[in-house]
Amino acid sequence: MNEWSMMWGAKVKLRNDMPDDMLKDAIMTSRRVLDACVDFESDGLACAEKIKTEFDTRYVSSFTSTVNSLPTLIAIVL
Repeated sequence: MNEWSMMWGAKVKLRNDMPDDMLKDAIMTSRRVLDACVDFESDGLACAEKIKTEFDTRYVSSFTSTVNSLPTLIAIVL
């Protein structure tokens, strides 16, 4: 079995505990926030905070948002 799959334009680790609708929202929200980021080196923390704040308002306040300096790596943890 392949451990990774392309879903909604993102590489997703399979066998995650996130429902598909929440996973899609996480990918689309992260993409929107990071696409608006002009300088990731100086604004990366603000991007992670914005992603977390948006998730906290839509879902329960138990998300951890990790945004790496590699724009292709975003970890959303419940």
